[in-house]
Amino acid sequence: MQPIPNLVDDSSNKKTVLSYSFKNQESNIIAKEMTHLIDESLELHFKVFKNDLSELKKCLAKLKKDFKNDQLDSKLNYRDKYGNTPLHLAVMLGNLDATKLLIESGSRVKIRNEQFWTPLHEAISLRNRELIRCLYKKYIDEAKNEFDNSVPRIKMSLKEMLDFYVEIKWDFESWIPFVSRFLPSDVCKLYKKGSKIRIETTLEDIARAAQKNSENSSNNSSNSNSEKFSPLNWRRGDLTFLIDIQQDKNKSSVVFLDNNKKTYLRIDPRQSEDIELEADCLEKELDFLLSTEIVNVKLDTTHAEFAVTEVGWFNKKPKAENLNGYFSNFYDVKNLYVVSKVRLEHLSEEDLKKKAIEQKKFLEYFGGKTEQTNYIELSQDESENQSGENNTDDSHPKLMTWEDYMNHSAEKFPVFGRRIKLKQNRKEFKAQLAMSEEFPLNITELNNLLEALAPLGKFRRLKDFVDLKLPPGFPVKIEIPIIATISAKVCFQNFKRDLDFDESLFQIPHGYEEIKLE
Repeated sequence: MQPIPNLVDDSSNKKTVLSYSFKNQESNIIAKEMTHLIDESLELHFKVFKNDLSELKKCLAKLKKDFKNDQLDSKLNYRDKYGNTPLHLAVMLGNLDATKLLIESGSRVKIRNEQFWTPLHEAISLRNRELIRCLYKKYIDEAKNEFDNSVPRIKMSLKEMLDFYVEIKWDFESWIPFVSRFLPSDVCKLYKKGSKIRIETTLEDIARAAQKNSENSSNNSSNSNSEKFSPLNWRRGDLTFLIDIQQDKNKSSVVFLDNNKKTYLRIDPRQSEDIELEADCLEKELDFLLSTEIVNVKLDTTHAEFAVTEVGWFNKKPKAENLNGYFSNFYDVKNLYVVSKVRLEHLSEEDLKKKAIEQKKFLEYFGGKTEQTNYIELSQDESENQSGENNTDDSHPKLMTWEDYMNHSAEKFPVFGRRIKLKQNRKEFKAQLAMSEEFPLNITELNNLLEALAPLGKFRRLKDFVDLKLPPGFPVKIEIPIIATISAKVCFQNFKRDLDFDESLFQIPHGYEEIKLE
């Protein structure tokens, strides 16, 4: 073992003496790795790698002392070349104590790395229940605070907008052959008065319906003869959502009405922060997370662009026509991709078999062919992939050195001692939209309106698309992806202003019974 030189100031002899001391192997490694810690913005990442809690506490205390508010937030949540924050690393290395320290200091859970994964996703992939519990509670708090912080701005925007009525037509389609003819359509009737919104619909959120059917198929897989599998059993009815941006507490209440059953359900996730998630409810949530695929569907808008739609064989000209009473210009959406990633390494063999049965039934339902599912398997040691055996303990990933981590290719995401079982798909989303400069609403007003409708899944997808830099005007007709295999054509129609809405439209009707979630 080579000695490490130390420079010591010998004040008695008034000269600097070069002395040598032997260090253990761990110190040698740390000393070597410290030479790679050039950027001080990565100091917190390095402390997490060392897993020295006392050093980590000192580093966090210094950051809190030197920086405040936004500056502190940017330091705590700094993303390295892989997009990992210090919290990502603490979770991926299975360091529960470091994870708790970072969360208590203000590290955020909802930040995604370059592969789209949050620290919560990584904890689920490790099947580390304590890590998941810790991160999930923080995730809920962030979700509540995120909306609450935007409520004053949304409330002001809604108050400045004139009251109106508009219909939003949804036509669902799929690229899977023959599926589109089974998919429903829906017309949402939206009333806006002051800071209150009422939405009438006949179709429950399609993404939620798809998820419920998926869950039901898994639960019934052992007794498939008792009930025929139908992946398109969308819930129909007379449904209403009431959204109230409250004037006094800067919070939004969301109420779901089933007008056929005369019942209502409060689905506002932003309860008081001092109300803890009940223990049994939390454990059920953790069970669900651990038995469900980690799914991430994202619009890749990096190179998205809009080109004027042209019509005609020889003398082509821009497509423009009157659409729902508004003169509109048409555009083709190019270079927009839907990226779907699914993680499965945390699932048991039983869970994987259920997923395979579910996929087979789905394909058979539409007369499709059952195909072998192909997975991408990534591991720290490439020889493990070649051997086809996984001898690593996923709940305690082995440590990659800091030097290995820093020198790893940015294009190849570093994996910590366990295999990542991944299904991924990247599909170009070809769509067309119609923009009108005559429509009474503008993009800013639409954005604020969609932000108020964020608790409803399909409106979140619409907002993701509207956040793109759209051509001039208002999108009176637009195509958006809902889930990986289903897209929707959304059309704004029958817009009316200066209506005197009765206040009872925005209240729970008398005689409705409240349903509470268990």
